Amino acid sequence: MPRFTKVAISLAGLSILAGCTQPQSAAIGDAPVGLNQGEYCETNELAAPAHCKPGQRVVFLPSRFGNEQLPVLFAAANCDLRYSVVLTNGGVTCIYHKVTAALQAPQAPAGKEG
Repeated sequence: MPRFTKVAISLAGLSILAGCTQPQSAAIGDAPVGLNQGEYCETNELAAPAHCKPGQRVVFLPSRFGNEQLPVLFAAANCDLRYSVVLTNGGVTCIYHKVTAALQAPQAPAGKEG
């Protein structure tokens, strides 16, 4: 095999392997200090209790059943979505990370014309 072919194959292999490194997260400063797998925080309200700590597992078991949007809303407001989220229509388990909601822009009233 010619030397040029060997060099080209080696460079191709190195470039493929270089893509296997994990990228740094843009929000690395927001990451929990450590995951606490030894205990969990349980709630039945959309707002997680004050005693829940970032990095701790949180379990949401709603007090009322039938609204399948509640677990999704809880996950959006309280879960660190960089980790797995267990979601059913009856509850959520995830890694707790308090999220701040973005403010909505005011909308013009529908049906009114100037």
